[in-house]
Amino acid sequence: MYNTKLDEKISDIIKWATQTYTDEILEDSLNNSRKAGEAICKAIILNHYGEIKGEKIILGKEKIDGTPNAKPKELDLSGLINTVINENDPNYLIICHKRTRHKIKAYLEIIRIHSNP
Repeated sequence: MYNTKLDEKISDIIKWATQTYTDEILEDSLNNSRKAGEAICKAIILNHYGEIKGEKIILGKEKIDGTPNAKPKELDLSGLINTVINENDPNYLIICHKRTRHKIKAYLEIIRIHSNP
């Protein structure tokens, strides 16, 4: 049993990544990749913002600047990617190195595009 949301997401990353490479059905493999991508983004958000604020961001209750969302809605993979790769405000950069940020975004977008919506 894990004590934190971050530990749960790390466990999810391992689970879904393993299933991605062991599943023989292409569509299931892509869905597992998507779930792994979502877990990676959530782990990054939880690690960077802390568990309480990170969970509020993931659930769409709060924006990264701490202001409440008018219409809370849990972030989908696209929203998670945008949060992790945020470049709009330098005060909220999670991944500082621009080239690394762009590579991560490209890889996650490939998963998003080729898996189920």
